Amino acid sequence: KSSTKNVQSSIWRTVRRLALVGLVTLTGFSCNSFNPAFVDLFDGGSSGGGSSLASIENAPGHVVLSFINNAVIDERIISFLESAEGGSLQLTAAEKRSLRPLVRFRVRVTFTDDSSTVLEFISGSRIVETEFAAIAEPNFDQYDFTNAVVICDVSRIELIEENPIEVYIPVQIDYYTFQEPQEGVEGEFRRTTQVDPTFYTLEEDEIQDNGNTLQSNIGIRDGIAPVIDPGCGSSISIVLNGVLTVPFLTGRGVEEGQPSVDNGDDTSVASIGGRYAFETVVR
Repeated sequence: KSSTKNVQSSIWRTVRRLALVGLVTLTGFSCNSFNPAFVDLFDGGSSGGGSSLASIENAPGHVVLSFINNAVIDERIISFLESAEGGSLQLTAAEKRSLRPLVRFRVRVTFTDDSSTVLEFISGSRIVETEFAAIAEPNFDQYDFTNAVVICDVSRIELIEENPIEVYIPVQIDYYTFQEPQEGVEGEFRRTTQVDPTFYTLEEDEIQDNGNTLQSNIGIRDGIAPVIDPGCGSSISIVLNGVLTVPFLTGRGVEEGQPSVDNGDDTSVASIGGRYAFETVVR
C-alpha cells in the first residue's frame, strides 16, 4: 500500500508541475505579470499554507524561470532591410531602437524524483522576419515564450545540448569562393550558393590544434550555465547580451551592399549570426 501511495504521489506531483508550465504557456505571462497566486491554484496548497500563499510576495513552493533578451541588431542589417534589395522595410526610430534578435533554445528541468520536462524559450522581434512567420509552425509572429513556473523539488536546470541555441537571420546571405587569377584574367569572387533567411545555430569558440581560438558566436565561458538544486521560491533569469551581425564581403565580383561571405575564410563564416554572452542569475 505504501509503495502504491508513493507512486500515486509522484504522478500527482508531475501532473501539477506540467499544469503550471501549461498555465504560463497559455496565458503568455510577461516578467511583470507573474502572480504567485496562480501557483496555489494548481498546487492545491501542498505546502500547508492553503490560499495564504497568494498573499505572500515571492511565495515558496515554486521556481520561476525567465529569458531576458537584451541583444540588439546591427545597423548594417537594418540598413539593408530598409533598402530596395532588402525588402524596403519601413521602421520608425523607436522601432529600430526596440529591435531584438529572435533567439530560441530549450532547457531541461529535472526534478528530485528523476522526472523531467523540457521548455523551449523564444524571444525577439518578429518585424524583421514576416516572410518566415507566414509559413512557420508554430507561427513565430504570434509566439513568444519567456517565462515558466515549475513546482519545487527541482534538482537541475540545463541547456539541452542536442537542441542548440539558434538565432533567426532575417537576410539572405550569399556565399562566394575566390577564383585565383589566371593569365590575362584578374582574380575575382564567384557566388557559389545563397542561404535564405533562417534560424542559424550559434557555435561556441573552438580551440584549434595549433592552440589558436577560432572565434565563433559564444565564448567558451559565456554559454548558459546549469543551475543545480535551486531553492523553493527561487527566480532564475537567463540573460542574453550581444549583437546580431552578418558579414558584408567586398571585392571584385561581389554584389555591393549584399550580406555575403567568403566561403574560404573560416573566421568570417564563423562570425555569421553575431557575438553573444549569456548570464545565468539565480535569486
